[in-house]
Amino acid sequence: QLEKEERGDPEIKWNLELLSAVVQYGARHTLSHLSQIREVLRLTRYARCKEIYQMSAGLLCDVITCLSGTYILPKYLFGVDLNLPPGERDYLSDWGTYFKKNEVRAKWHVPSHEE
Repeated sequence: QLEKEERGDPEIKWNLELLSAVVQYGARHTLSHLSQIREVLRLTRYARCKEIYQMSAGLLCDVITCLSGTYILPKYLFGVDLNLPPGERDYLSDWGTYFKKNEVRAKWHVPSHEE
């Protein structure tokens, strides 16, 4: 098992960390790349590097949570279109803004049948 642990490739660690972060915010997009994510998980689940093995397990947990969980979609929380380019919206001016509870318009991710 992991007794003779190898040093993990920093590029693999970086890519796993990045993929895990991306997967957390987009069930629809995660679903469209699920076969590629499965391949990454298949290649890393028996890694001899403990850190890569743990990151692979974390990625699996993030995929399951993303696809099967019910949660607030943060980009819709305050009714601000976060898809606008930075030049068209000053996002820093929204930072720390006080909102009354009736101004919060939460949209929820509810798993679809495919997810």
